[in-house]
Amino acid sequence: MSGKNIYFIQPGYSFGEGGQKPGAYIPYASGAIAAFAWDNTYIKGTFILKDFVFLFEDIDEAAGRLDTPFLCAFSNYVWNFEYNKSFAQKIKSLYPECITVFGGHQIPPDSGLLDSYPYIDFLIHGEGEEPFAELLTALGSQNRFESIPGLSYRSKNGTAVNNPESFSKRSDYPSPYQTGVFDRLLEENDVDFFAIIETNRGCPHNCTYCDWGISKNRIKVFPFSRVEDDIAWISAHKIEYCFAADANFGILDRDLQIADLLIDSKQNTGYPMRFDVTYAKGREDAVFTTAKKLFDAGLFKGPSLSFQTLSPEALENIGRSNMPLESFTSLLARYKEAGIPAYSEMILGLPGETYESFCKGIGTLLKHGQHNYIDIFRCELLVNAPMSQPEYREKHGIKTVFTPSIQHHIKPRQGVINGYSEIVVATDTMSTAMWVKANLFAMLVQSCHHMGLLKFFAVYLFREKNVDYADFYMALVNEFERLPGKCGTIYREMKSIYTSFPQDGRELSYYNPIFGDLTWFPEEGAFLEYAFHLDDFYNELSSFLKGFEIATEIYQDLLLFQKSVIKLPGLNEVKLSLNYNWQEYFADLNAADVPELTRIPNSVVLSDNRNPDNWEDFARENVWFGRRAGRTMFVLKQV
Repeated sequence: MSGKNIYFIQPGYSFGEGGQKPGAYIPYASGAIAAFAWDNTYIKGTFILKDFVFLFEDIDEAAGRLDTPFLCAFSNYVWNFEYNKSFAQKIKSLYPECITVFGGHQIPPDSGLLDSYPYIDFLIHGEGEEPFAELLTALGSQNRFESIPGLSYRSKNGTAVNNPESFSKRSDYPSPYQTGVFDRLLEENDVDFFAIIETNRGCPHNCTYCDWGISKNRIKVFPFSRVEDDIAWISAHKIEYCFAADANFGILDRDLQIADLLIDSKQNTGYPMRFDVTYAKGREDAVFTTAKKLFDAGLFKGPSLSFQTLSPEALENIGRSNMPLESFTSLLARYKEAGIPAYSEMILGLPGETYESFCKGIGTLLKHGQHNYIDIFRCELLVNAPMSQPEYREKHGIKTVFTPSIQHHIKPRQGVINGYSEIVVATDTMSTAMWVKANLFAMLVQSCHHMGLLKFFAVYLFREKNVDYADFYMALVNEFERLPGKCGTIYREMKSIYTSFPQDGRELSYYNPIFGDLTWFPEEGAFLEYAFHLDDFYNELSSFLKGFEIATEIYQDLLLFQKSVIKLPGLNEVKLSLNYNWQEYFADLNAADVPELTRIPNSVVLSDNRNPDNWEDFARENVWFGRRAGRTMFVLKQV
């Protein structure tokens, strides 16, 4: 019975460009399954853990490397499910007796995949450690599967059987790092690996768009000693980037101790260099303390203060609540005082949201101080999320389109097997036309406010003319709809991306080789194009801006200030002679007491010696890496 070769397939993307070594994530989910299984004496003596497939490779080449596989286990999520199906089909053609097992978040709760795909032999639903180990034990002995929880299989007569899931309380699963599961992987591949660690598993919340809460409101806490040892392993193997797979880092008091472990590790060994997390909501003080420690140590860039929506109807529909806006304003001030750039997140397309409520929600966040960055995500239906269920879709009139799983800041892909995301493009409260318009509104807020092109005009008008932020950018959308000239053409090119999407699911990405051989988010592409044609941008919008009846002298001075603060490649220093105290006036965009705008001649200097001298490097450094940190704009210094 010995010598049965087991392979794990968890392909992910390769990152990196130029002469760099490719970067890739260690296949943590597969490793966790393997570590638990090979901790079993019977499995260790019966089966051979051969290899992990962790990159999107040519399927013929990858399948050709397999050595008489007994079983291939596939870890599935949105981005690799289609690839995994093609890979499994290829394996079955080469090795008809090889057993294929599919698990992961992309596996629905029923057994339907067995009816649709004859090349899949078993499905594991939910957590995989214990069911997979029990499956190997059964395959090595009596071939009885009735008692294995969360397993779907075909009976002897070919009928699909779906065993009910059970939530295991065990938290003593061995770490794949400590058991040596990944040692050979690192030794045999010339790759800069990124690490994933789990300190806990599960989520107490029930947001309908998310599949993180399928653990039935329970959180499984892994031993502190395991976390400590995993950090030591990451350090010893010189892993630069580490991501915590916790749904709510900061929800436990001990998370501050874990942050201390990471800081000590970086200070003593240099690794990891960066640590990213998804922070808990409802624990603002604890999260602030933890985020500040990690930020001060150079491990973390900044937290997300997420709302997803400010519509009461949408919040009720998705089972979510938000912090009070007054608390949000206070928290933003704390992060700003600490020098930490905090951003926010919103989701476009939630049931109950309208075009107006979406725009007003973003305007409200701006009004309450979120001038740094608001990320906009399109509502995606995940297989195991409540929002994806038929009755929920029907109740809210949800219409969707399938699109290749979006990966930006990579080279345009050809001849690859894409995963597909299911994106909401209409609900009973937001038509497809309004969905398109909401995307354009979000694009202009991000490119013109957060990346700076019209930020100071918008703040001035809000303060001095009581022009609501949402009203300003909604009016800007309407202006671009009829705007002739170069910038109107750019807007319509971006609009075509969004209008085509609901029909054919084309990728929501932009490409222009001037900015490098990479794909960009449309809002990044819009900023880059408008910055590339900066004079045209302000000339073509002059009638729109003058329509707010700004006094001529103030308008001209503000325009000089606004235009000059935008960085351009090769521009390392700009000296300005101004007639108004714009630097003092805009020093604190969240100030409760707004400084009085005063006519006082003054000089300022805008400088950045690190500003790249070409568009490709500028786009990468200031837009890709720096948009959330305000690096598309100069910092003012008075002289």
